[in-house]
Amino acid sequence: MGITIHYLGKLDDKEQIKTASNELTEIAKELEWKYELINDKKKGISGIVIKPHSKSESLSFIFDVNGELKNIVVLFHDDLLENDYSHVSIKTQFAPIEIHVTIIKLLRYLKKKFMGNLRVIDEGAYWDTSDEALLLEKFNFLNEMMDKLENELNKLDKVENESPESLADRIEVILKELQQRKN
Repeated sequence: MGITIHYLGKLDDKEQIKTASNELTEIAKELEWKYELINDKKKGISGIVIKPHSKSESLSFIFDVNGELKNIVVLFHDDLLENDYSHVSIKTQFAPIEIHVTIIKLLRYLKKKFMGNLRVIDEGAYWDTSDEALLLEKFNFLNEMMDKLENELNKLDKVENESPESLADRIEVILKELQQRKN
């Protein structure tokens, strides 16, 4: 649960992997974001993993030899590289809203300069609307719902020897009640 930005695509020219990575390195430095360069010749992947904020997930731009974006999971599982792990995402829910906005602006820049086919699905709707008020509304709504859920879960009585299924059923009831109260 949380507002996430999903993206996938391929460099317009696979020869731009190093150029794109270098430019992303300079951007990360300018924004004072932590980063790590990736160059795994054995797996045939290279790029950069950026940490925009301590409360967001990492923003990864890892490319295979054809310039296609790959999910960071390929760094840890050799057998997944051959599969379609080109869908990449970053959850920004717990970071400041400015981080989400900056990431979207960065993705727009990359689409113009390096990846004309970049597809972005932004659960905060900022990619499509550029509406910070709407993005803030989505952040606030989700945070409010998560707070309410936490409050309700804290009220749950502990049941001796309860099965995981039974606990899941009780949590499902709480979720349905919260949904009904919202409507």
